[in-house]
Amino acid sequence: VIRSGLPKAEIRTRCKAHALQWAAEIDGGKLSRDVVPQKIVNFLASTIMGEVNRDSRPIHRATGYPAPTPKRGVMDVIREAQAREAAA
Repeated sequence: VIRSGLPKAEIRTRCKAHALQWAAEIDGGKLSRDVVPQKIVNFLASTIMGEVNRDSRPIHRATGYPAPTPKRGVMDVIREAQAREAAA
């Protein structure tokens, strides 16, 4: 399991899927420079992490979109830090 929380086999499968998509587009007549990203590793990492993050958020039933996350203010963060220090 990597930092994404996915097993290596799942990450490999997702990367292969992207590579096959690029190959299909190139076979379809597109130029490789128009299909394959310049920084392949960065693209794959950000895409996979985006999918993982999107999949992990709860979906709001009424709209079908992810539920809004509550905003935390600076004072909330300070109070939480003070509570942790007091508990230690």
